[in-house]
Amino acid sequence: MMNGVAEWKKITVGAAFVAALISAGAFTPPAHASVAGKVKEGDKLVAEKKYAEAAAKYDEALSKKPDDHVIQYNKAVALFRADKLAEAFNAFLASFGEIDNKTGNWAIYNAGNAKYRIAEGNEKKNALTSLPEYRNALKFYLQAMKTSPGDVDAKINYELTLKKIKDLENQQDQQNQQDQQNQQDQQNQQDQQNQQDQQNQQDQQNQQDQQ
Repeated sequence: MMNGVAEWKKITVGAAFVAALISAGAFTPPAHASVAGKVKEGDKLVAEKKYAEAAAKYDEALSKKPDDHVIQYNKAVALFRADKLAEAFNAFLASFGEIDNKTGNWAIYNAGNAKYRIAEGNEKKNALTSLPEYRNALKFYLQAMKTSPGDVDAKINYELTLKKIKDLENQQDQQNQQDQQNQQDQQNQQDQQNQQDQQNQQDQQNQQDQQ
């Protein structure tokens, strides 16, 4: 889980999606016979946690069947698990296909997960710079909720991400207020120093006049 955010309930590499692909492959022309083999190799590599190699196998399958959204989705999963989050996000986008089918719905949801993880990485470096990616993640969770109203995971992730955004916005407001206060304090100190310098100069001038 990603700090409480539901993550991989919907990813089924090596299960229903791939079984459907192999089953369909029995009725495809010989030109596509190698596609199912490449996918099967990719699934095996995923099972062995060799995610980058698995993504490469899915790419080989896609070179022969570029419009297959299921293979693209499985590639996205492998990239995500390889922690190649930006590439995974793009692959999830490419796997949307028909927005009302299961692959498309899951791809939207997991595109949100990819953006959330990217935001988490940014937050470790600078919390405030992570806000844009959290907002992007929120948009995908909202879209997932609209296309699949019964999606509990999307709802949970939406609410948790919204809370994260609000917390960071509050933190940003506090930081801005502190920065303004620091600037005002510095200005006040500078004004006091200038007044003191003027007073010292005046005192010196008075002493010289008295002499």
